[in-house]
Amino acid sequence: MTTMSPRAERALALTTTLATRHGLPTDDLRVLHDSFSVIVHLAPAPVVLRVPTLTVVPLADDVAQRQRELDVSAWLVEQDFPVVAPSDLLPPTVHVVEGVAITAWRWVEHRDEGFEAEVFLRRMPLVARLHRALEDYPGDLAEWVPLEGCESMLDDVAASEALPGEDVARARRELAVVRERCSAVDGLVPTHGDAPYYNALVTPHGTLVGDLEHVGLAPLEWDLVGCSEEMLEAYTAAGGATPDPERLSLMAVARNVQLVAAHAFVASVPELGPGMAPLMQAWRETPEIT
Repeated sequence: MTTMSPRAERALALTTTLATRHGLPTDDLRVLHDSFSVIVHLAPAPVVLRVPTLTVVPLADDVAQRQRELDVSAWLVEQDFPVVAPSDLLPPTVHVVEGVAITAWRWVEHRDEGFEAEVFLRRMPLVARLHRALEDYPGDLAEWVPLEGCESMLDDVAASEALPGEDVARARRELAVVRERCSAVDGLVPTHGDAPYYNALVTPHGTLVGDLEHVGLAPLEWDLVGCSEEMLEAYTAAGGATPDPERLSLMAVARNVQLVAAHAFVASVPELGPGMAPLMQAWRETPEIT
């Protein structure tokens, strides 16, 4: 029998409270994912709750950003874009339970397609289509959402000694450079915010984009960090704008700073450490941006 993490146990308790409040079933709660958030299916109802367990921003800011995620996702549904939809069995708002900002989504049957390069390559036309759709989004979005809280997270990494001090020191220097250069970047556009070619569900009716928790204004290159040349070619061939190499390099540095900062959560999710180790080593082998 798999031992449930304390995060998942608390998420189930919060889920039970919210589900009961709205008359939804709680007899067969199923944890689908347990990492930065715990994803719980209220089986047999077609409802999935995302319960964030690792957050560093104030609750009011967290609620505001998650509401933007819900609003963008609902708007994309209205545009007939293939996206994971907010649940229609609960109000389309963020539900705060014991200080935790929970969102509700429509459950769909899906399968694991794996994380091989060819899988990501096949999804690049969908990424291009997503960017074209988001160009017309009429709502307000925050800027540089994925970088929120990085300074305090790096402080936590230093205090926990999860990484050598020289790693944290370099990340702080690079974050300062990233902040300065990003402030001068023009042409911010609506972006997914977290590798849309990775965060997708494969359903019987096609692939759905999901996990728009970091949706916001940034250069389109933010969404393209980690793409191979072949993936970038597939993106532009499908109508995506040609990425600027200099911006893409800057966004890659910013994502690496995120990687270092994410070690603030290793104490709560120990398995994150080994998973991030190869990426950390690759970062250490790159020249520091100045």
